[in-house]
Amino acid sequence: MKNRKLFYGLISSSLILFSLGWYSLYHSFYVSGYDNLLYPIIIFLLAFIVFYFFVVVEHDRNILYVVCSFGMMGSILLSKEYIFSAFLIWIATSCSCVLAIKRIKEEQYNRIQINVYRILKRGIPMIGTVFCFLISVGFYFSIANLQKIGDIPRFKLKLPIQTTRMAFGVMNAVMPNEEIGWIVEGVTVDEYFQRILRSQDISLEGTVLKEIKEEVDEETKKQMEAGLEREIWEKERLVIEKNRLILEEKLGVDLMGNERIDEVLHNLINKRANDLINGRVIASEVLPIGGAFAVFVTVRSIVWISNMILFWTVSIIFAILVKLEKVKIKQEDQKIESIEI
Repeated sequence: MKNRKLFYGLISSSLILFSLGWYSLYHSFYVSGYDNLLYPIIIFLLAFIVFYFFVVVEHDRNILYVVCSFGMMGSILLSKEYIFSAFLIWIATSCSCVLAIKRIKEEQYNRIQINVYRILKRGIPMIGTVFCFLISVGFYFSIANLQKIGDIPRFKLKLPIQTTRMAFGVMNAVMPNEEIGWIVEGVTVDEYFQRILRSQDISLEGTVLKEIKEEVDEETKKQMEAGLEREIWEKERLVIEKNRLILEEKLGVDLMGNERIDEVLHNLINKRANDLINGRVIASEVLPIGGAFAVFVTVRSIVWISNMILFWTVSIIFAILVKLEKVKIKQEDQKIESIEI
């Protein structure tokens, strides 16, 4: 580019806007609790307008590679304690930026007439994907850092009881099962454990009857048979109470045994879901990955829509500058290779 003022102005403007965008994103992720996300969107839109215009008017690809790579370098800021991993990711994505710019310039030099929209369309989607990936990775690092220090925002999830009952009803309809049927029926906690106990292949009743048969003395047999029901219940009661204590520990509440089992399981599901979302169980380590994927899909959709705006905005700016003769288009002879056999 011969106009050195415009040259340095576009470079500095691009890098400053990209830096402000990454900084505002860092502030949203770590300081304001994922609020004020509109500011980085606006700043990044301005940054890309300036950068894409620079890509069209600058011929030196090496300069474009450097500006693009350094513009994306601010994503390392989002990693905080995972700076080495973020640095490696930035290097890998910089290679993608190089490939995208190379495609743009090849399209530009192979066209008979300058068409900004067609030129940018050749490689901008790749840069947009890289940009979305870096933001989603930054979001992953922010969640991971917040989980590490226990400062992650807490979410309160409360599923309605109707949802749990409907789920068990569907399960019972699709895969009929005695235990699920008892839950749908609405038995109490003690009744539920008692039915499970009595449905086992080797029940307590069978154990007691075996003990009776082993008795030689007839009088003792009669006495044991008379107290059979009480004996069975005493043995069952110990097992039921043990299972109830286990359930109490999982729920963190006291149980009397007369609570409906579906309501108790509903509370357990709610507790587990909240523990998972708020990072209090080992399985919650997948939360940052799921969140990062969701952010990638969301940001990719926003970028896809924004690209159309950026294409036409840069095209209009370019056309205006051509009209004002700030940018000149000259015609050049092109050599074309052909094959003769």
